[in-house]
Amino acid sequence: MTGHQDNPGTGYTLSGEIAARVSIEEVLKSFGYQNVIVVDPQDIKAMQKAVDDAVTSTVPAAIVARRPCLLIKRMKHDIGKCVVNQDTCRGCKLCLKVACPALHLNNGKAEIDRNLCVGCRVCAQVCSFGAITREGADNQKGE
Repeated sequence: MTGHQDNPGTGYTLSGEIAARVSIEEVLKSFGYQNVIVVDPQDIKAMQKAVDDAVTSTVPAAIVARRPCLLIKRMKHDIGKCVVNQDTCRGCKLCLKVACPALHLNNGKAEIDRNLCVGCRVCAQVCSFGAITREGADNQKGE
């Protein structure tokens, strides 16, 4: 799922009514998956480790990527926008590989469209130079 649709794991029906929540992990275990890994998909290092663990697992493995979608309207998300320090940015384009619609190049360096940024910091996690931070959070470069 992309996170935009209600599904048995969200506790809501497609029409938005409250429903029983189904544990995706328990469903996977009932299908015979012995190694069920739950991970935050916006934590790049944890996600890579989960993929590595699943691929090298000697038993059937599955990954459940769990995080509330930042675009769901019924949830309030006010975590700040990311910004690129133009003096620190080297123009390596690594951040563009995360395919975020808020990121683009301007004069050879990364720039973030404030109207599209949801503040997830995935771009900051991949920036090797620490050029991307969230506004008002200088110490949160890629954490």
